[in-house]
Amino acid sequence: AVPFLKLHQTSNRLREESENIAEHAEVTGRFVPYETLKLIGVSDIAELELGQSVLKRLTIMFGDIVSFTLLSSKLTPDDVFRYINFWLQGLIPIIQEKNGVIDKFLGDGILAFFAGAEDAVEAGIAIFEWAADANRARKLTGGYPLNFGLGLNSGDVCLGTIGNMDRMDTLTISQAVTVANLIESKTRIYKSD
Repeated sequence: AVPFLKLHQTSNRLREESENIAEHAEVTGRFVPYETLKLIGVSDIAELELGQSVLKRLTIMFGDIVSFTLLSSKLTPDDVFRYINFWLQGLIPIIQEKNGVIDKFLGDGILAFFAGAEDAVEAGIAIFEWAADANRARKLTGGYPLNFGLGLNSGDVCLGTIGNMDRMDTLTISQAVTVANLIESKTRIYKSD
Protein backbone atom coordinates (compact mmCIF):
# COMPACT_ATOMS: atom_id res chain seq x y z
CA ALA A 1 0.00 0.00 0.00
CA VAL A 2 2.89 2.38 0.74
CA PRO A 3 4.45 2.18 -2.77
CA PHE A 4 1.05 2.84 -4.33
CA LEU A 5 0.55 5.89 -2.08
CA LYS A 6 3.99 7.27 -3.05
CA LEU A 7 3.25 6.66 -6.72
CA HIS A 8 -0.08 8.46 -6.34
CA GLN A 9 1.61 11.43 -4.58
CA THR A 10 4.32 11.59 -7.24
CA SER A 11 1.68 11.49 -9.96
CA ASN A 12 -0.18 14.39 -8.32
CA ARG A 13 3.03 16.45 -8.00
CA LEU A 14 3.87 15.84 -11.66
CA ARG A 15 0.36 16.88 -12.71
CA GLU A 16 0.64 20.06 -10.62
CA GLU A 17 4.07 20.83 -12.09
CA SER A 18 2.76 20.24 -15.59
CA GLU A 19 -0.14 22.62 -14.94
CA ASN A 20 2.29 25.23 -13.54
CA ILE A 21 4.49 24.93 -16.64
CA ALA A 22 1.48 25.32 -18.94
CA GLU A 23 0.28 28.35 -16.97
CA HIS A 24 3.78 29.89 -17.10
CA ALA A 25 3.92 29.36 -20.86
CA GLU A 26 0.52 31.02 -21.31
CA VAL A 27 1.54 34.04 -19.20
CA THR A 28 4.87 34.34 -21.04
CA GLY A 29 2.99 34.40 -24.35
CA ARG A 30 1.12 37.50 -23.19
CA PHE A 31 4.40 39.41 -23.02
CA VAL A 32 6.42 37.92 -25.87
CA PRO A 33 4.30 36.50 -28.70
CA TYR A 34 5.23 32.95 -29.68
CA GLU A 35 5.05 34.05 -33.31
CA THR A 36 7.93 36.46 -32.62
CA LEU A 37 9.93 33.71 -30.94
CA LYS A 38 9.36 31.42 -33.93
CA LEU A 39 10.47 34.11 -36.37
CA ILE A 40 13.63 34.72 -34.35
CA GLY A 41 14.25 30.97 -34.42
CA VAL A 42 13.52 29.76 -30.91
CA SER A 43 10.65 27.73 -29.52
CA ASP A 44 10.92 28.83 -25.89
CA ILE A 45 11.60 32.21 -24.31
CA ALA A 46 14.36 30.64 -22.21
CA GLU A 47 16.29 30.02 -25.45
CA LEU A 48 16.43 33.73 -26.34
CA GLU A 49 19.89 35.25 -26.24
CA LEU A 50 20.82 38.91 -26.15
CA GLY A 51 21.44 40.21 -29.65
CA GLN A 52 19.81 37.28 -31.40
CA SER A 53 18.20 38.55 -34.61
CA VAL A 54 16.74 37.65 -37.98
CA LEU A 55 15.80 39.57 -41.13
CA LYS A 56 12.26 38.97 -42.49
CA ARG A 57 10.07 40.60 -45.12
CA LEU A 58 6.95 41.79 -43.26
CA THR A 59 4.20 44.36 -43.45
CA ILE A 60 4.18 46.74 -40.50
CA MET A 61 1.07 48.32 -39.03
CA PHE A 62 1.61 51.36 -36.86
CA GLY A 63 -1.45 52.81 -35.08
CA ASP A 64 -1.78 55.83 -32.83
CA ILE A 65 -4.65 57.69 -31.16
CA VAL A 66 -5.03 61.25 -32.49
CA SER A 67 -4.48 64.06 -29.93
CA PHE A 68 -4.29 61.61 -27.07
CA THR A 69 -2.16 63.88 -24.87
CA LEU A 70 -4.85 66.56 -24.99
CA LEU A 71 -7.63 64.03 -24.45
CA SER A 72 -5.85 62.36 -21.53
CA SER A 73 -5.49 65.71 -19.77
CA LYS A 74 -9.32 65.81 -19.56
CA LEU A 75 -9.65 62.28 -18.15
CA THR A 76 -9.02 60.63 -14.79
CA PRO A 77 -6.19 58.08 -14.72
CA ASP A 78 -8.76 55.26 -14.67
CA ASP A 79 -10.57 56.75 -17.68
CA VAL A 80 -7.26 57.09 -19.56
CA PHE A 81 -6.62 53.38 -19.21
CA ARG A 82 -10.25 52.46 -19.93
CA TYR A 83 -10.08 54.48 -23.17
CA ILE A 84 -6.77 52.96 -24.32
CA ASN A 85 -7.85 49.44 -23.39
CA PHE A 86 -11.20 49.86 -25.16
CA TRP A 87 -9.30 50.81 -28.31
CA LEU A 88 -6.79 47.98 -27.96
CA GLN A 89 -9.49 45.41 -27.17
CA GLY A 90 -11.07 46.32 -30.50
CA LEU A 91 -7.83 46.23 -32.51
CA ILE A 92 -6.10 43.18 -31.07
CA PRO A 93 -8.64 40.50 -32.09
CA ILE A 94 -8.90 41.96 -35.59
CA ILE A 95 -5.13 42.00 -36.03
CA GLN A 96 -4.88 38.42 -34.74
CA GLU A 97 -7.78 37.21 -36.92
CA LYS A 98 -5.91 38.56 -39.95
CA ASN A 99 -2.73 36.66 -38.97
CA GLY A 100 -1.03 39.70 -37.48
CA VAL A 101 1.26 39.75 -34.48
CA ILE A 102 1.17 42.49 -31.85
CA ASP A 103 4.79 43.52 -31.44
CA LYS A 104 4.50 46.44 -29.00
CA PHE A 105 2.07 48.60 -27.14
CA LEU A 106 3.43 52.15 -27.38
CA GLY A 107 1.42 54.12 -24.84
CA ASP A 108 -1.55 55.15 -26.96
CA GLY A 109 -0.04 53.43 -30.00
CA ILE A 110 0.44 49.93 -31.30
CA LEU A 111 2.99 48.24 -33.55
CA ALA A 112 2.01 45.01 -35.29
CA PHE A 113 3.36 43.00 -38.17
CA PHE A 114 1.96 40.67 -40.79
CA ALA A 115 3.58 38.09 -43.06
CA GLY A 116 1.40 39.28 -45.93
CA ALA A 117 0.41 42.77 -47.04
CA GLU A 118 -3.11 41.64 -47.97
CA ASP A 119 -3.76 40.51 -44.39
CA ALA A 120 -2.53 43.89 -43.10
CA VAL A 121 -4.79 45.83 -45.48
CA GLU A 122 -7.79 43.66 -44.56
CA ALA A 123 -7.04 44.20 -40.87
CA GLY A 124 -6.83 47.97 -41.38
CA ILE A 125 -10.19 48.06 -43.15
CA ALA A 126 -11.79 45.88 -40.46
CA ILE A 127 -10.35 48.10 -37.71
CA PHE A 128 -11.90 51.23 -39.24
CA GLU A 129 -15.23 49.41 -39.66
CA TRP A 130 -15.11 48.34 -36.00
CA ALA A 131 -14.24 51.91 -34.95
CA ALA A 132 -17.17 53.36 -36.91
CA ASP A 133 -19.56 51.02 -35.08
CA ALA A 134 -17.87 51.73 -31.73
CA ASN A 135 -18.06 55.48 -32.29
CA ARG A 136 -21.80 55.31 -33.04
CA ALA A 137 -22.29 53.51 -29.71
CA ARG A 138 -19.93 55.87 -27.85
CA LYS A 139 -21.83 58.89 -29.20
CA LEU A 140 -25.06 57.54 -27.69
CA THR A 141 -23.44 57.15 -24.28
CA GLY A 142 -21.51 60.43 -24.36
CA GLY A 143 -18.12 58.74 -24.60
CA TYR A 144 -15.15 60.29 -26.37
CA PRO A 145 -14.85 59.09 -29.96
CA LEU A 146 -12.01 56.88 -31.12
CA ASN A 147 -9.90 58.92 -33.50
CA PHE A 148 -6.72 57.27 -34.67
CA GLY A 149 -4.48 56.79 -37.62
CA LEU A 150 -2.98 53.66 -39.12
CA GLY A 151 0.13 53.42 -41.27
CA LEU A 152 1.08 50.33 -43.28
CA ASN A 153 4.37 49.61 -45.00
CA SER A 154 6.13 46.49 -46.25
CA GLY A 155 9.83 45.77 -46.28
CA ASP A 156 12.72 43.92 -44.75
CA VAL A 157 12.52 44.05 -40.97
CA CYS A 158 15.05 43.04 -38.33
CA LEU A 159 13.53 41.18 -35.38
CA GLY A 160 15.77 40.61 -32.42
CA THR A 161 16.55 41.11 -28.75
CA ILE A 162 17.99 44.17 -27.04
CA GLY A 163 18.87 45.17 -23.48
CA ASN A 164 21.21 43.39 -21.11
CA MET A 165 21.24 40.09 -19.26
CA ASP A 166 18.98 41.49 -16.51
CA ARG A 167 16.34 43.04 -18.79
CA MET A 168 15.72 42.03 -22.39
CA ASP A 169 13.03 42.88 -24.87
CA THR A 170 12.27 41.96 -28.44
CA LEU A 171 12.47 44.69 -31.05
CA THR A 172 11.23 45.18 -34.58
CA ILE A 173 13.41 47.73 -36.33
CA SER A 174 14.01 48.88 -39.90
CA GLN A 175 13.28 51.61 -42.38
CA ALA A 176 9.96 49.82 -43.07
CA VAL A 177 8.92 50.42 -39.44
CA THR A 178 9.96 54.08 -39.60
CA VAL A 179 8.03 54.61 -42.83
CA ALA A 180 4.89 52.97 -41.37
CA ASN A 181 5.17 55.39 -38.44
CA LEU A 182 5.58 58.36 -40.83
CA ILE A 183 2.59 57.25 -42.90
CA GLU A 184 0.50 57.02 -39.73
CA SER A 185 1.57 60.52 -38.68
CA LYS A 186 0.44 61.92 -42.06
CA THR A 187 -3.12 60.73 -41.42
CA ARG A 188 -3.63 63.86 -39.32
CA ILE A 189 -2.58 66.17 -42.18
CA TYR A 190 -4.79 64.44 -44.75
CA LYS A 191 -7.65 63.79 -42.29
CA SER A 192 -7.58 60.13 -43.22
CA ASP A 193 -7.98 58.84 -39.67
